[in-house]
Amino acid sequence: MLIQFSVRNYKTFLEKATLSLVASNYDKETRESENISNDNEFNLRLTKSAVIYGANASGKSKFIEALRFMIKF
Repeated sequence: MLIQFSVRNYKTFLEKATLSLVASNYDKETRESENISNDNEFNLRLTKSAVIYGANASGKSKFIEALRFMIKF
């Protein structure tokens, strides 16, 4: 299970970029069952999905490449 992924010094990423799947408390009561998974072992609320968005040429594809590299490594 992926909780957090960070990349730095990979292709276009000089500075650290992080994707965290830890859920915030925003909108906790109304959308709890839709996209939140509770991990009782570590007492974490995790999102089931995430979206990466940004302007053209902002590094979205390179971030996914870094994630794929980590999976293969």
